This record gives sequence, C-alpha cells and structure tokens, in this order.
Amino acid sequence: MNDGRRRVLNVMVLVLLILAAPMLHPPEAGASESLRLLWVGDRIMSFVRHTVQGQARLWTPSAPAIIIFWARWSPSSLRAVKDLVAAEPKSAARWEIMPINVDHALIDSREAASIEAALRQTGYQGPVWYDAEYDRVRRWGLLSVPTVIIARMGGIVELAEVGWSRRQRDRIISTYCGAMTDTTHAVMPDSIEYRCRRDLSHARFLWQSGAGDSAKALARRVQSACSTMADPSILLSWWHWEAQDTVSARAAAAAAVQADSTNPWGWVTLAAVEELCGRCEEARSCAARALALDSTFTPPRFVMARCALIVGDTLLVREAVSHLEKTSRHDPELALIRAKLRELRGDLAGAAADWHEAIGDYLRRNDERVMRRVPRRSGAAGP
Repeated sequence: MNDGRRRVLNVMVLVLLILAAPMLHPPEAGASESLRLLWVGDRIMSFVRHTVQGQARLWTPSAPAIIIFWARWSPSSLRAVKDLVAAEPKSAARWEIMPINVDHALIDSREAASIEAALRQTGYQGPVWYDAEYDRVRRWGLLSVPTVIIARMGGIVELAEVGWSRRQRDRIISTYCGAMTDTTHAVMPDSIEYRCRRDLSHARFLWQSGAGDSAKALARRVQSACSTMADPSILLSWWHWEAQDTVSARAAAAAAVQADSTNPWGWVTLAAVEELCGRCEEARSCAARALALDSTFTPPRFVMARCALIVGDTLLVREAVSHLEKTSRHDPELALIRAKLRELRGDLAGAAADWHEAIGDYLRRNDERVMRRVPRRSGAAGP
C-alpha cells in the first residue's frame, strides 16, 4: 500500500507542477520583471536571444510576441510550435512566433543541427533560438514544456500557460490568432475571470510560501466566485491530499469535474484520488473520461496502467505502455510500470533492467530540474 501511495503521490505532484508552472508571484517594488516567476500583467523587458549557431540578438517588446519553450523530447511542444506557426498568418495581429529550445544550457554544433532539423519540421522558418545557460527558465520560473507565453506590444504578459492539449490549442488559437487587433485583450483586467486567475495564482504562491491556510481560503473564494473553473478545486484536492485528508481530497476533485466536465485535469485528479483510495474501477472510469476529452493526454494512461497492474490485467498494461512509449519514453514512472509488467510475466532479468532505467531517468530528470532552478553564481560559466 505504501508503494501505491507513493506512485499516486507522484501523479499528484505532476498535476500540481503543471498547474503551478505559470504561477504568479508579486513583483518586487519598482521591478517590471520578476527574477523568479512571471506574472500575467507583468512587463517583459528587452533581453538577449541566442541562436544555436552562436549569434546573439536583442529582443525588444516593440511588437506582440508568442514565446514557446520547447524540447525535442516533448512531442506536445513541437505540436504547439507547428499549430501556432500555421495559425499566425490568419491573425489580424502580427505576432512574432518565438520558439525557444531548452534541451541544453549550452549547445555544440552537432546538437545545433539536430535541434534545427526538428524545428524545421514544424514549418517554422525563422532563427533557431535556445535558452543559453537557462537564463529565461530561471528568470521566469518555468518548470515544464511546452510553456506558451503571450506578450502584447510593450511586453505586457497576457498569458503564461503550460501544456498543449486540444482544449488549450483551440482556446489559445481562437483567442489570440483570430480577428484581433494589437490593442484588443481577450480577458479584460477588470473582468471576474481575470481577477479569479490572479487570485488563484496568488493562492499557489501562498501555498509554496508555507501559508497553507491562507492559500486554501483564497482558493475557496475563487471557487465560489468562478464556479465554472476547475483549477481551484484541483489545487484544493492536491492540498487536502498532502494533508492526508483523502475524504476532502476526493470531494474537491469531484467538485472540479462538476465545475468543468471538459477539463481533463479534473478527471485525472479524481482518478488519482480514487486509485489512492483503492477504488480501481472508479479510477479507470475517470481516467477513461479524461482520455475521451484528449487522447494525447498521458497522466490518465499512467493511472489505467497502475490499476491494471493491481488486478493483473497484463493486456491492458501492455496497451497503456505502448501509448506511453510514444510520448513519455524517458519517464521513470513508465520504466517502473514496465518492470512490474515483466515481473508478472516472470521476466526477472528484464524487470531488473527496467528498474535500473527508472532510477537513471529519475536521477537525470531531478538533476536537470535542480540545475534549471538553481540561481547562477556570480562569474559562473554554466548553470
């Protein structure tokens, strides 16, 4: 049971990280750009961009820009670039599409050619940028790819969002690449939705700062004010789980799908809580609802694979693994599932190899995450 709780906790951590990636943080007095996290409504100042060929160019906020942080190992980030490149010519606003690669802090000529080849397949024909020494990753507090940042003329951030589901794609493209002008804002600063999103982001910041009660109270106010938003209930579900209150965690997850039944994150959060409580049939049903909304969504497949392992349904496990290997090949959780599957089939040598792969993937991912989040020391040449 302890192993099962640990696996479910990993999924819930993933949910929180993805929801918290565009998290907002109050800017320091007199500062237009936070050195740690980027607020919607903040102003992005000029910064130096680097091409994979070693050229440096200054970007200035003189035109609207769509910034996409992407990596070769993330198919969804490449889809985001491809979709936005295809949609931009139809927009009334002349957006600058700016894909920024985050594969490595420093890039050699061999890597440069591989990164450029991957990006050209999306239809993008501009300069191939990368985040040298993870400068933007650190300054803006990015945790995952794809992350899409939309800045209006003058550098005002209107959107900072992680992920690229079909639902996100349709909403972002229809909102920002439709018949709009440079001065049109999709969500007005005085709207209820805008205030709810700002308050919810501040609640995330309070939680990370250790003010759990204040964070929950603010999230509940957002939950009441914006009854059709699933995000506050999803966060509350995670926070209740972290406090080991599974009853409240399940109630909050159920409230998320009731608020917005078209949000796959609500369904996968409920699936993870049901799995935690030992209700695998209910967990698989919720995961199936998430997949029905977005067949490219990977977290519900992990839930279904783990539940299938519990009941010994090796056929369903193999089906889930075959899908996950296309999108999450280097995820340590996938290697663990493969190891368990091999154990069920009696292949102990293969299981041992998968266990070693899982450990290696976990250590590599953890090292990269730490390196991206540690501030640079004065005079340091690398991250």
